[in-house]
Amino acid sequence: MRLESESKENKQYAQWLLDVGNDVNESKVAIPENMRVSPDLKSLIDAVYYNISVKGICTNQYLKDRIILSLHNDDVDAINCTILNIFPGNKWTYLSSDNVVIKKGADNIGNIYPVEYLNSFNPASMPPSKLDLKIGCPIILLHNLLPYQGLCNDAASFPFI
Repeated sequence: MRLESESKENKQYAQWLLDVGNDVNESKVAIPENMRVSPDLKSLIDAVYYNISVKGICTNQYLKDRIILSLHNDDVDAINCTILNIFPGNKWTYLSSDNVVIKKGADNIGNIYPVEYLNSFNPASMPPSKLDLKIGCPIILLHNLLPYQGLCNDAASFPFI
């Protein structure tokens, strides 16, 4: 790890990261007081993404300076849903296409599983069956659709709706 300055705080933080990564405490990780933000999700979002409800605040630089990390996709979904509800503007909901296309000559056994059951899954590599969006809200694209028009994921910018 390279530090931009040799300050005491940077050295302590670097050592803490090494201790966590090397499993020094083995059972419990002591989170430094300055890293403890809030007891609930709403307070955490308000601390990290302060003024997110103000229209026009969400620029590329604003997003690059902030991040909430989570280990579980269910937690990420809850965080994203909460932030989207705070974000200004009308919410638009898009539903997946739930039709099965049978190839000509294939066995037509119909739908084996009900649509509701299939829609209950949310694999990380696929968009959800129900997608909520707001104009001006950043999104992450699964594929680079039109890079020359800015519809791609790169380190320099975030695509916006």
